[in-house]
Amino acid sequence: NWRLKNKKKIEMLLQGMKQYNTKIRFLTDKNLEERVMKKILTIFVLAMVATSFAKVTVNKSIRVEAGERRSSGCTTVNGSIVVENDAQLGGRCKSVNGSIRLERGCVVGGIATVNGSIRVAEECDVEDDIESVNGSIRCFDGVVVDGNVQSVNGGMHLEGVTVKGDITNYNGDITLEKGCTVFDDVIIKDKKGNDHRNKPLEIII
Repeated sequence: NWRLKNKKKIEMLLQGMKQYNTKIRFLTDKNLEERVMKKILTIFVLAMVATSFAKVTVNKSIRVEAGERRSSGCTTVNGSIVVENDAQLGGRCKSVNGSIRLERGCVVGGIATVNGSIRVAEECDVEDDIESVNGSIRCFDGVVVDGNVQSVNGGMHLEGVTVKGDITNYNGDITLEKGCTVFDDVIIKDKKGNDHRNKPLEIII
């Protein structure tokens, strides 16, 4: 029964992506597109297989109520995710086509979206990576990211944030304000196969 239940979830996810013609478009090289696409699909499939009690939807948005405690995360294909004040999730928040917003004082296992923005309010703790393909990332005072912050085609705006890994971007501007701390590196990766970018990137520290 457990395997059958999760098999149906995976079939629903893939059917929803096919129905809405979900695509990932990059301004970067083809190899990067394939790697990120495989990574995103792997995250979503493993999330449903390994966390059978996680909140998983295909064509709906998800809202986690203020102060709620969950041992798992939440996943949606065509919908946004909102985690209200002081909620705690033991797993990741993941969306394919939708934005993800954390309100003040939340704790989550990580954040990943393909086509959507990410906004993390004050005093949140993200225990793994923050990843976006086609969307901006904004984090505010007191946010702690235990992993990396990465975007492919979106800008980053961090204010008073601590990042314990790298900050990586390909085609978006980076702003670090109000005493941000980055334990490792700020990395700008080139587009392979092109002599120059569409426009110069702007980095403000």
